[in-house]
Amino acid sequence: KTASGGTTETPLVVTSGEFKFASDWSRDGRYILYQVREKKSGWDLWVLPTFGDRKPIPLLQTPFAETNAVFSPDGRWVAFQSNESGRPEIYVQAFPTAAGKWQISTQGGVEPFWSGDGRQITYGDPTSHLVAVDVAGRAETIEAGIPRPLFQTRVQTGFPVRSHYVPTPDGERFLFLAPLGRDALTPTTVVVNWFAELAR
Repeated sequence: KTASGGTTETPLVVTSGEFKFASDWSRDGRYILYQVREKKSGWDLWVLPTFGDRKPIPLLQTPFAETNAVFSPDGRWVAFQSNESGRPEIYVQAFPTAAGKWQISTQGGVEPFWSGDGRQITYGDPTSHLVAVDVAGRAETIEAGIPRPLFQTRVQTGFPVRSHYVPTPDGERFLFLAPLGRDALTPTTVVVNWFAELAR
């Protein structure tokens, strides 16, 4: 459906009984990334072309949980999180041909996002820090720098809700979905035995 709301909804025709939801749409509008909870393999990644016969294509089907996939701005790479190492980490894989896979995070990571120029990936780590890694895509490989914490957040990142945060296209600012701190909460007054007050 158009963002203006001026048209009716168009079904994407992904029919199956498994729970699924979309995680990203390529900038050229040709592919939609989504994850499916399969009965045998758990969370897997699929791609839906928005052209041709629109037949879904499996991207990653393993015994591990692959989630929160996002396209690079040029559409040549997909960043995602997987627990194949025993904990969630961030990986990058070539697209549409899976020519290789590279681990980007080193101390755990969830919810990757690309910067607008495709030269940086940010993600959340287990200590609720936002972490950035410089990346450079070559012909068929990804070169990743050393992960560096940017700042501490109040965000509890991770599955099942995506987009606890989003970066601006220039990667200089971030919008967070975070709980209020105790210092921002209005005090609550509890009145007990208030029926006795009514009798007076």
